[in-house]
Amino acid sequence: LLTSREAETVTDAPDVAARSARRRRIEEPLRRIKRRGFDIESRAIRDAGPRNRLVLAGLIAAG
Repeated sequence: LLTSREAETVTDAPDVAARSARRRRIEEPLRRIKRRGFDIESRAIRDAGPRNRLVLAGLIAAG
């Protein structure tokens, strides 16, 4: 498992693996959004509401 997070003990390993799995679940839809042309990073949207709606629209479009 490649991660920047260290498991200092054997008992830390499941937590590190779970965090890595959550990150992958989040990153895959974001990659799809980028591939479909939603350039969210270039938008200067400071208000959370409009920004969240744009991200939601991208997620819906990315399917």
